[in-house]
Amino acid sequence: MEECWYEADDTFNDPITASLQAPPKNKFKGVPMLMMPDSENKDARRLIDIINDEVYEVMLPEANEKQCCGSSHGWLIMVDKSSVITLLNPLTGSQFQLPPLSTSLKALESHAEKDERQHYHKLAFCLQTLFYFFKWIISKVSFQAKTNFTSPNIDIPYKVILSTNPSKRLKECIAMAIFGKLRKLAFCKIGDKTWTFVEDPRCFFDDIVFSSNNFFAVDEYGGVVKCDLLPSPKLTEITPPWCFKGQKIYLTDSPWGLLLTIRYIEKRSCSVYKTKKFQVYKLHQIFHEWLDMKNLGGNMMFLGQNHSVLVSPCRFSQRSGDCIYFTDDYLERHVEGIIGGIDVGFFDMGDKRIELLYAEGDVKSISPIPTWVII
Repeated sequence: MEECWYEADDTFNDPITASLQAPPKNKFKGVPMLMMPDSENKDARRLIDIINDEVYEVMLPEANEKQCCGSSHGWLIMVDKSSVITLLNPLTGSQFQLPPLSTSLKALESHAEKDERQHYHKLAFCLQTLFYFFKWIISKVSFQAKTNFTSPNIDIPYKVILSTNPSKRLKECIAMAIFGKLRKLAFCKIGDKTWTFVEDPRCFFDDIVFSSNNFFAVDEYGGVVKCDLLPSPKLTEITPPWCFKGQKIYLTDSPWGLLLTIRYIEKRSCSVYKTKKFQVYKLHQIFHEWLDMKNLGGNMMFLGQNHSVLVSPCRFSQRSGDCIYFTDDYLERHVEGIIGGIDVGFFDMGDKRIELLYAEGDVKSISPIPTWVII
């Protein structure tokens, strides 16, 4: 796999030529690192510092035979074949366990489907409920509609993020997950015995973000909700579904409030796809309308299986701002038998240019898929 780095564009330079070493633990505060598998050692991972063009090696035998379902506040969220979820710090090796999905989410999904049927029956004439029911029907019968991700195993979450760094605020750390066939929401604290299901008919969520002491979630059609956890979980609509374009939607916290990013992915064949462009919108704080953004205010955005984040380049003189760095999290295609992992690169919002890390055709797949880690 390493030879593909020689085919990467010069924006990423040639990090593979650097000598591998263990990363200094206090160097990377706020630095985005691209975590890659090591083709020579299944127990190791390579951390690529794209800011300083350096490569480090970390030993992570704890991540072997596990799937990464999230990266948040410097922690990897890993799930094993027994559906046990573990928070893993790639630098210190520290771990925390979350409740097993095999006992939690199966019961939750069964309850969710039963509750949803009852809700549809009781609110048959409610426009919002009808919309989601109609969307669900369309997604099942029309191949032209957006491909809805259906995990082959409901125990593996679509995505998990954390509210805060558990090494700093353990008791306050909450994990929020998108899970199951309908891509619903559930949450738990470290130490909980089970996950708490957010009972609501809304479904097919694409991303979650923690902003202003609240979780927010966006569905694949741009509908944004606030997740109120106390006294009982409920979803409050911020904006209705409005976007019927693109293949992926992300939410990002920013100095201007919530940002919504649409990712357009071109399917070139049954096994080949490539990101073509992004569109970014910011939420008007008063009118709750989405306003088109031409730039990121000089910041860099990092998207993928990580929690979506903006990073200021002010102390990274080697990199320019107003770029979106992305990894391959097109899970809809991965469950179709395509491992994926190669649609990695950046999008320049100024000249609308896409630069890929890998030259097209050089590699078919990477497993485990590359993931951003903001240490």
